[in-house]
Amino acid sequence: MTRLTRQLASPGRPGIPEKTRDAVINAFNQGENCTEIIRRFQISKSSFYRIIKQEEHR
Repeated sequence: MTRLTRQLASPGRPGIPEKTRDAVINAFNQGENCTEIIRRFQISKSSFYRIIKQEEHR
């Protein structure tokens, strides 16, 4: 296991809020086009597919 020896300059990008994740999943389940979902919620394509994949494994 790796241990941090110094404080990171920034915590990185903020995560996608749970509310947005739920809305993306609902839109996808209702048959909305993937590209339109990505544009509407302003998320990346990889984030979109990660959200969908995580939902499938629940």
